[in-house]
Amino acid sequence: MKAILDDQLGIIFQMNYKENCMTGESDAVFVNFLTEGYPDSAVYEEVTDMIKMRSKLMDSLAGYNS
Repeated sequence: MKAILDDQLGIIFQMNYKENCMTGESDAVFVNFLTEGYPDSAVYEEVTDMIKMRSKLMDSLAGYNS
């Protein structure tokens, strides 16, 4: 799948996946639910702490299921 995306990025935007869609050795992830005041002031930001994101997701899931 990444190969197809890389091909299309090259064809359409003259860029490649590794240089523009990755942070170090992992895929860049952007979310809007880590911002304080979500959902009223949701701003997409890059996830730099996967543990924090997982914790936020688990808290949201627990709230949804209760």
